Amino acid sequence: MKTERIEFTEDELKRIRRAVANTWDAIASDVLAGETPEEELDVVEVVLDANYLESYGRERAAVARFRLAPYDQMREIAKGALRL
Repeated sequence: MKTERIEFTEDELKRIRRAVANTWDAIASDVLAGETPEEELDVVEVVLDANYLESYGRERAAVARFRLAPYDQMREIAKGALRL
């Protein structure tokens, strides 16, 4: 398990946040049409799941570095990007 937090530059954080937002924009309608009640849906978990960020984020280098961070740090950044 990764435990050491990564220091990101402001530019990297901007690109990561954009990738998170792009990903949610791309998958939201499919996710919300699913069977999970919206109040039980963990949007951050869905965005970070599988390879959605790599597929829809459009920020390949930033996402690759982001994936090196511990999961709790990734959740924190993604949550901020989604304004949850």
